[in-house]
Amino acid sequence: MGGIFLSFLRGRTTRLVAGRGDKKPNGSLLLNRHKTCVTIEDVLKLPTLVTTAALWLIASQATVALAQTLELGGRAGGGAFGVSSGGASGSAQLGVEACVLCGGRFALFGEYSHWASVAGNGFSDRVHSADLAGGGLRIQWSRLVRPFLDIGVVGGRDRHESGRGGAIGGIVVGGGVRLPLGALWYLRPQVRVYGLSPHTLEGLDAHWAIGASLGVGYRF
Repeated sequence: MGGIFLSFLRGRTTRLVAGRGDKKPNGSLLLNRHKTCVTIEDVLKLPTLVTTAALWLIASQATVALAQTLELGGRAGGGAFGVSSGGASGSAQLGVEACVLCGGRFALFGEYSHWASVAGNGFSDRVHSADLAGGGLRIQWSRLVRPFLDIGVVGGRDRHESGRGGAIGGIVVGGGVRLPLGALWYLRPQVRVYGLSPHTLEGLDAHWAIGASLGVGYRF
């Protein structure tokens, strides 16, 4: 697109300056050297063309930069999921994660995780399974081996061994390190802590979770 635009400018502006011409009855300028007519309307279109080309260039470069700093991956691990009315139960977790604008000091992360109790069903009010999704701000160090700190919000649902369950929500704080695995792949060992508000649809039971996991992902 840049070559087409520059060609247009050469044809419309440099010829107007370099050539000697005569006025035609309709007000246009006939350039004797190049035998080309340039009207006032052509000249007035130049600012619009310059602005359009500049915006297109900025948008294309921003798209490329965003794509080059996108990270997508999955993770697996274990931990504990607790509720004030029934205590904590050991849980396994599987999830996916994403990071946008991950090339700089500050980035945005998103995550989803499924938690499942490994203790089996019982008659207590412990959490049997849960699904959490959220996102927030990631602060990271600009190194090949990159430590990071996450602060964000989450929401989801849980199911108790007693049969009840409902919506929960709160905050997540996590940290870890991204380890390069070749040119584009990475490993991300991490620890995350979830504090979930007691003011949920279930009542006033406080929920919390803590987990350690290992993520594997790809940098675009």
